[in-house]
Amino acid sequence: MPLEIPSQGRKLPGHRARVGSGEYVVYHFFAKSVVRCTPDGEMLSGDNEMGCLFDDLAAAQRYCHWRVSENPKIGCTVYDSRGRVADQIFNSEHLERVKRASAPKRQIILGSFLLICGCSLVWLDARHDWMLFVGFLIGTRLAVGGAAKLLLSLGEIYEKRSARADQDALEKLSG
Repeated sequence: MPLEIPSQGRKLPGHRARVGSGEYVVYHFFAKSVVRCTPDGEMLSGDNEMGCLFDDLAAAQRYCHWRVSENPKIGCTVYDSRGRVADQIFNSEHLERVKRASAPKRQIILGSFLLICGCSLVWLDARHDWMLFVGFLIGTRLAVGGAAKLLLSLGEIYEKRSARADQDALEKLSG
């Protein structure tokens, strides 16, 4: 069942506009990076919309829920007239998918690939008597970046496994 389109609120006249007592401002942000954006999910450019002004919190929340259901890649932050965060609404399922996408196993694969490519470029440069200095420059950066990504991912997996083992040990002791 689609949500009814609520009031869009009034456009905020500028980033220095005063907000009256009892009014609420809604700003939109990219859920993944928490960088402000337009309601349509585009980057701010200076001449596009800054925020929406609402007369009460319930109307602002209805609008935010509708906007997030329409585009799960964005979230909304509701500020009161004193500039305090009254509510923050985003699609938690979308954030979980984004979080899983950068799982350590994928990072290990990427780090291994970068390390192999970097070492291959350095080896190729060495085979040509170090005349392909681009191979050395790019190869060393890829190798170092790949090794760092690989080590960080392995460390993250190790930490998760040790935390899981500690949790299992506590459950055995208590149960």
